[in-house]
Amino acid sequence: MYFPRLKINTEKISHNARIINDRCAIGGISVVGVTKSVLAHKTITKCLKKAGINIFADSRLSNVKRLRDYLGDPGKIMMLRTPMQGDIEDLINTCRTSINTQIRTVELLSEACNKYEMNHDIIIMLETDD
Repeated sequence: MYFPRLKINTEKISHNARIINDRCAIGGISVVGVTKSVLAHKTITKCLKKAGINIFADSRLSNVKRLRDYLGDPGKIMMLRTPMQGDIEDLINTCRTSINTQIRTVELLSEACNKYEMNHDIIIMLETDD
């Protein structure tokens, strides 16, 4: 009996990521490796890192924490969505950048950063459904 399985060609991932990263670098653009479709899998993250990508992002805090475990440097990790209010302290201790759509969340991030004397970069994202 055969079971479905997913075969991932890490060499092709590294090759394609290197081409994209190199082309963007010529124009002064930094590539962010988004790992949400692979749950921040360590092998895929390593492939992207090997290709020269130094900033990584995900939309789930558990995956952002996984990236932090692999990469160590919270300055190289980004949260791709507005965090849940209960996750804010975890978030600022895990990564240094997040994308946010709600002013109240930005205020809560600011309060938490002041409390812990930390900095957290915020990218404001406008969505048509918010």
